[in-house]
Amino acid sequence: MTTTRLTWPYQPAAATHETLLAWLDTAIQGVPFAHARVVLARRPGDAPDRWSPAFGRIDLAQDADVPRVECHPRGPVRFLQEAIPSAAFIERLRPALRGGPFVVAGEPVVAHGLAGPWEAYRHNSDWSEFGASWPCTVAAPSNGVERRPYLSEIIEDEDPATVFPDLEALLNHVAGIRRVYVPGGQDLRFSRIQIIQQDYRGRIDTFIVQKDRVSVEVTPKADPLLRLVGVISGDGGPRNIVEIGPSKHEFPLREPPQEVKLSLRVGDETLAEVWRDPRFERAQRLFASPSFDDWSRDDVEEEAVVDDGFAEAMLAKITAAIQRALREFFETPPKNEKEVQKAVDRVLRSAGIEFHREKERAPLGPTALIPDFTVPDADLAIEIKLAKHNLRDSKLIQQLSQDAGIYRTKWRNIIAIIYDPGGHIRNPEQLKTASLQLGINTIVIKH
Repeated sequence: MTTTRLTWPYQPAAATHETLLAWLDTAIQGVPFAHARVVLARRPGDAPDRWSPAFGRIDLAQDADVPRVECHPRGPVRFLQEAIPSAAFIERLRPALRGGPFVVAGEPVVAHGLAGPWEAYRHNSDWSEFGASWPCTVAAPSNGVERRPYLSEIIEDEDPATVFPDLEALLNHVAGIRRVYVPGGQDLRFSRIQIIQQDYRGRIDTFIVQKDRVSVEVTPKADPLLRLVGVISGDGGPRNIVEIGPSKHEFPLREPPQEVKLSLRVGDETLAEVWRDPRFERAQRLFASPSFDDWSRDDVEEEAVVDDGFAEAMLAKITAAIQRALREFFETPPKNEKEVQKAVDRVLRSAGIEFHREKERAPLGPTALIPDFTVPDADLAIEIKLAKHNLRDSKLIQQLSQDAGIYRTKWRNIIAIIYDPGGHIRNPEQLKTASLQLGINTIVIKH
C-alpha cells in the first residue's frame, strides 16, 4: 500500500535513462532548484585524492521543504551540499548517465553507479521515511554505488562537539531517511545516489480513527480536481466515502471500525493514501512489548524441526505472533481460507517479518505449487488451512503430507497454520505430533 513501482523498463540501461530524463523534464516544473547532498569517503590505503561516493540524494522540492544540513567532517569523509538550478541539474546528469563524472559543489563525483539501469517508486503514504513533506517519487539506479566504502573508525567534525562513531552514523545524520533493518541484508537507500521528487498536488495531513468517528484533513483544501474516496468497514458492513473537493471532514460511526482505508485522487491517479486497522495496531503493540521475546522462546515447540539458529528464532517469533494475535483479527469466524490468509498477512507485517505472499514456487512436474507465504531469510514456507466439517484431522494430515513432500524440495522449514473455527479438530496435540513427523511445525488456532 505504501509504494508503487512505476512502469519504467528494466533493461537496457539506455531505455531507463530516456524515461528518467523525460520524467525529470516534468518533475522540475515549478521547482527552481535541485538540492544535492553527497557523502564521499576514502578507504584506508586509498590515495589522498581518491574519493568514492557512499551516499547521495537530490531533492526536487521547494526550498522550505529541504532543510540545510550542518555537517563538516574531517579526515577520510567529505560532505558536499549544493542547490543546483533545476535545468542545470539535468545537464549535469546527462554525462553521468553515460559514465562520466557527476559534479556537485564543484567536485567531480565518479564511480557513482548512475550509468546503470534506473527504476522509480511512488510513495503515497510513507513519504516521511524519506524526509519528505509531501507524497514523493524516488528514482534511483538499480545497482547502487560502485565499490561503496564502509568505515568503522570514528569521524570528527569541524565542530568539536560533534563526533560520529562511524560512517553509517554520519549517513544517518545527513541522509534524512529513516533507516530500516533488512534481515540478511542492508538498506540499499544508504548505498546509492537517488532523486526524490515531492508532489505538491495533494496530501492527507490528518487521519485519526476513534471508536465513534474518523477524522481526516487534506491539503490543498476545496480543490475541485481532488477526490477523497475510501471505505470504513465494521460489523454492520462497509461504508463508502466519496468527497469532491475535500478539506476537513469527520465521519461519525455507530460502531468501532474494523478497518479504514482512504485515498486522495486526481483523475485516475492516487496522490496519497492512508490505512488503519485497530487490530493490526494492537498486534504491533503486543510485539513491541519487552516480554514478547520471552513468549517467543516459550511458544516454540521443543521438537521443532529447524536447521539453524536464525531459522529457530524466526520460527519462534512467527509461532508466538500467530498464537498471540491471529484470533484478534476475527470478530466472527472466517468463512474461507482467503480470510485467514489476509489475517496472517497482517500478523506477519505487524510483527515486522519480511515475507512473500503467493509468490515463490515449488516445482511439481510441468506445473508448480505455490505456498501461501514464504520467508526467504529463514528458508521457510508457510501453508494456511481452514478446518471444516469435511476437512478434519486425518484429511488435514493427508494434505500436509502432500504439501511437505513438494515444499521440502525447495525450503528447509515448513509451518502449517490451521484455523479451526468450529471445533472440527478433535485432538490438536496428536495432529501437531503427526505433522512434526512429516517435518512440519503446525500451529492450531481455535476460534
